[in-house]
Amino acid sequence: MRRGMCVSLAVLALLAGPAWCVEANSTSTSAPKWEVLASCGAAYLANWQNRSSGRAADMNSMIQETAELYKVAAIGRYESDRKTSRDEATRNVDGHMKANVAHFVDMDKAGTLEDYIEKCAQPDEPN
Repeated sequence: MRRGMCVSLAVLALLAGPAWCVEANSTSTSAPKWEVLASCGAAYLANWQNRSSGRAADMNSMIQETAELYKVAAIGRYESDRKTSRDEATRNVDGHMKANVAHFVDMDKAGTLEDYIEKCAQPDEPN
């Protein structure tokens, strides 16, 4: 029974696609640090995209800048951890963020995005 449940959970995780691991993200996950930072950046970007029409321009700018800070931190972390070029790191972080923004918009519409964002470590915090 236990083995069957583990196999079922693994299959379910594969069927759910890459966004399932993003939702489970927190600073204590086993995901690579660059991915955690990129996910937080995508969450801020989704927050900006989904709510920009109802906010003051300076608040929108601040949220957009925060998304960019997470992106820059994720790129730097990817580059140093994986010993890759800046271009490769940028492509992979951009791809991760773009692939997850819609998921975070859905979380925002469901009222769960702010809780996720609150769990994000600051982009300049060490491991």
